[in-house]
Amino acid sequence: MISVDRLGYGFSEFGKAYPSIAFQAASLISLIQTYALPDQALILVGWSYGGPIVAKLGMDLPQTVSASLLLAPALDPQAERYFQIGKLAEWKLTRWMVPKPLEVAQIEKKNHARELQLLEKQWQFIQIPIWMIHGTKDKIVPYLPNTNFAKTHFPKDKFTLLPIEGVGHIFPIRNPKEVIQFLLAEIKKLNDTD
Repeated sequence: MISVDRLGYGFSEFGKAYPSIAFQAASLISLIQTYALPDQALILVGWSYGGPIVAKLGMDLPQTVSASLLLAPALDPQAERYFQIGKLAEWKLTRWMVPKPLEVAQIEKKNHARELQLLEKQWQFIQIPIWMIHGTKDKIVPYLPNTNFAKTHFPKDKFTLLPIEGVGHIFPIRNPKEVIQFLLAEIKKLNDTD
């Protein structure tokens, strides 16, 4: 298992924003090509903004990537939510008060709907399984618009929705057990078919 920071966070060019989903996905290609094993299933997992990134990466590398697991992904450009507090990261007078990760997040947030629009017509060409786990009470990335978007834009024979009743956006942190159990079961299935 390999876990990476998204560009602009952690130890990956901390504080520098990379709002392009395609660029974020492309930045991981060499890592995947270096560590992917031809006889093992490779599943990409992305949460929230990371969801579209791993979906794009799976679309770009269908011969290498076995499946993409999207956890509460922000997919629908029409459902992007903006929070007024983010404006503090934009204004010169208040930017100094905002931690760098929130400043990067605000730049991404401002560009995310446009980035999602660029991919909207491409999702139909995905060739690998796309699994989406989403909490029905998600207030940050709303459940219905994003799941409905996925149902209508991903190929029906490749897409599986797994709703988790009554949970919000941070279920991967609060209750990772369901995600881990699902992932282990799917890895076993993929490896058994190879």
